[in-house]
Amino acid sequence: VAVLMMLRFLFARTLSRPMETLMEQIRKIEKGDYSRSKLVNTGDELETISKNMRQLAMTVQERESALQTSQEDLEYLSYHDALTDLPNRRLFRQRLDHAIELSKRNGTKAAVLFLDCDHFKQTNDTLGHNVGDDLLKAVSERLEEGLRKTDTLARIGGDEFTVLIEEVSDIDEVNTVIKKIHDDFKAPFICGEHKISITASIGIALYPDDGSDSMTLIKNADLAMYKSKEKGRNRHTFFSRKLSDFLEERTRQTRALTSAVEKNNEFTLLYQPKVSLHNGKTTAVEALIRWHSPKLGFVPTEHFIALAEETRLIIPVGEWVLKQACSDFVRLSEEGCMLEHISINVSSIQLIHSDMTATLKHVIAATGISANQIELEITESYIAANTQKVMQTLHNIRAMGVNLAIDDFGTGYSSLVNLKQFPLSRLKIDKSFTDGLPDSSEHIAIAKAIIALAKTFDLEITAEGVETAAQAALLKQEQCDEVQGYFYSEPLDVDALLAYCRGSRD
Repeated sequence: VAVLMMLRFLFARTLSRPMETLMEQIRKIEKGDYSRSKLVNTGDELETISKNMRQLAMTVQERESALQTSQEDLEYLSYHDALTDLPNRRLFRQRLDHAIELSKRNGTKAAVLFLDCDHFKQTNDTLGHNVGDDLLKAVSERLEEGLRKTDTLARIGGDEFTVLIEEVSDIDEVNTVIKKIHDDFKAPFICGEHKISITASIGIALYPDDGSDSMTLIKNADLAMYKSKEKGRNRHTFFSRKLSDFLEERTRQTRALTSAVEKNNEFTLLYQPKVSLHNGKTTAVEALIRWHSPKLGFVPTEHFIALAEETRLIIPVGEWVLKQACSDFVRLSEEGCMLEHISINVSSIQLIHSDMTATLKHVIAATGISANQIELEITESYIAANTQKVMQTLHNIRAMGVNLAIDDFGTGYSSLVNLKQFPLSRLKIDKSFTDGLPDSSEHIAIAKAIIALAKTFDLEITAEGVETAAQAALLKQEQCDEVQGYFYSEPLDVDALLAYCRGSRD
């Protein structure tokens, strides 16, 4: 009996109690309790396990704390603008929805102000995106200081801001806020060494007069803002029934565009020659779409392309352009107009929401054009998205042998990282920079920088909008590869282009 009692005592001391202590440590971790636990002091492997359990608890606690912090940061970023730290569109709509409910209960109004900085793009183009970002932060800080604590200021994208004024009982309250905003733009904004003077165009929509939900109010305030732009900028406009006529006209245009896509006989293509500055010969052409509607007449390209992108009709329109342009290119080759490639503009909507590689394969098979004779022009904003899907799409296209160019380079948000990562073959200098040549020292510096950048990354370089001999001479001097513009030729239909090519050859 004594021996058994002794064995029981030794078992409890050497194994049972240490095991109970270990199990208690494990139960605490399971419950999410990572506080300091009692250690097993046996001087053997159990003590080592106990210490490891304590270290595990500390590690799990640190990681859960880091995860919680990360989740809180993500939650904050999902509701706030990263540049200005203001509420973003998502948070603004939530607050507007709440304001609408308050107005319903209290019989008051709510006002949405849609604000756009006038000529902001010019600042971005001439001074650079860093200065543009500094300007947006300066604008947001000054507006936030001037508004009341009950007002919500949000940045919803680019140089666009919105202001929510809750529980409006008198329209004079709205007018007071509008005046204060215009006054805030009178003094120049200090951005480093630059003093920048800009103004703001404002559109206003009221609940319940101009809409019963947040989406409608924001949209109508946006329409009113564009009316302020049309009036000459630095103005404010209240949404009205007249503006609703604009919506009706837009609906009419959408229907006409849908009909044009279905009938497929209202679009035409023109081609602008691209001239090599190395030998003066026409080496390529850019395809440009035109739309003449039986109902609307001639519709400016920038208008219907924007509408097509908004409605995603750009996908079938883009497919038609691609096939027709490639067919015309093959015809030109067969009739003796030998060109290196044809440039075709592609919308980011096509690249994101359609299978562009499948479309290209179909067009190549149907027309007989070689893949390396196609150059797709894509926008900087698409490149700047820099997502895995974007990169994979472009690599798939490039793997087919199709060339890729960034259109209007310098006006978007490309970076050196983008240029290194993506399989690009060409940069195109935007017309807004070419226009200032050779008189503007800033535009000369920008053109030189873009050309040098292209050479660094072994990319071809094309300048758009060349209209004078002086512009062409400067670009040739700076070793620009290719130019296009009215100095050489206006856009031509395929028959006129054939005659142009024959004339150039003679």
